[in-house]
Amino acid sequence: RAAGEYADRARKPAMIAGMALIAVSDVGTAFATSLAPLVLARLGLGAGRCISESGERGMLADIVSRFPSLRGRALGLQQAVTALGIAVGAPLGGLIVEMYGPRAAFLCVSAAASASLLLYMLLPETVP
Repeated sequence: RAAGEYADRARKPAMIAGMALIAVSDVGTAFATSLAPLVLARLGLGAGRCISESGERGMLADIVSRFPSLRGRALGLQQAVTALGIAVGAPLGGLIVEMYGPRAAFLCVSAAASASLLLYMLLPETVP
């Protein structure tokens, strides 16, 4: 609930903050040496995803609100791309783990989150 309320006030900052938390949490996951820091990092990852996704969906809804007939298609396409990412990411992650070890997979996700964060900075804010 808190992530959605934050994203309702500021979509772009929610997206950026969420991706920053994902990037930091995945580095924490990669370098965790015991269960407690691993669990803490994974909780941070979940929170970051929640915050970022709230902003992403809100921004997409704002953008397509100018074309109401396209809203369902746009949100469906966003979900399809997310599913494609999961479908491609799992085997790719497995390949990275096989080639470089399990920590490398988390560092790759951290790099992708950092790149997304930088791209999000280029987007306009859609909340008036």
